[in-house]
Amino acid sequence: KFMPRYLDDGMLDTPPLALSMVRRETRRMGEVVEEMLANVPATVFQGDLDKMTEIRDKDEQVDALYGAINSYLTKVSRRDLMESTANEAMMLTTTTTEIENIGDIIEIHMSHLATMCSVNHIAFSEEDLNSLNLFHGRVKKAFGSAMVAIEHDRRAAAQMVLDMEQEIIGDMEELVTKRQRAFLQEDHTSQEMAAFTLQTDIMENLKRIYEHTKRISKLVLRQEGGTALATIHS
Repeated sequence: KFMPRYLDDGMLDTPPLALSMVRRETRRMGEVVEEMLANVPATVFQGDLDKMTEIRDKDEQVDALYGAINSYLTKVSRRDLMESTANEAMMLTTTTTEIENIGDIIEIHMSHLATMCSVNHIAFSEEDLNSLNLFHGRVKKAFGSAMVAIEHDRRAAAQMVLDMEQEIIGDMEELVTKRQRAFLQEDHTSQEMAAFTLQTDIMENLKRIYEHTKRISKLVLRQEGGTALATIHS
């Protein structure tokens, strides 16, 4: 079983120290999701079901850490906490939920798309693959920045995630709309139609991953629930 590395019950009587360990464990959880996300092109875009099994194994690690972290945060919350520390615990609880949701999107929804790609023998055109890889790379970069932000309270890293909204959501929606218009003006084989639908679904799931990533960054910037990590040290 994949076990937590930093959670120590001996630190529970010093909540700020205990929460610093939670941040490190949360980052470790994020690193597993980063590995899952990094494998999406070779797995989902190519319909490689063997690699999808590896992603499912990674998601079990994410689930194990999610359970351990939230159990530990419950113990922390039973202490007599200062308001800033209580807010910190709530913020970390929300963050781990967002990370776990991203893991589920990859493991459940992306897994289904990988299966569809394999079963229907779909091969994307070079242009389509370039587009998928472009947006995948941007979403992966955003998630990595959010993990740095949450672990070290890097507000600049959190803001960078929010600043990427146009180049991820805006550019993606513009591309999908453009492709849809062009697609409807031509005749297509069933294989081409399946490839177009699959590409659109992958884009939609990448968008969902970014939305969860954006929520994590807003937590650091105090724009959505909780407080910034710096509060605990003020």
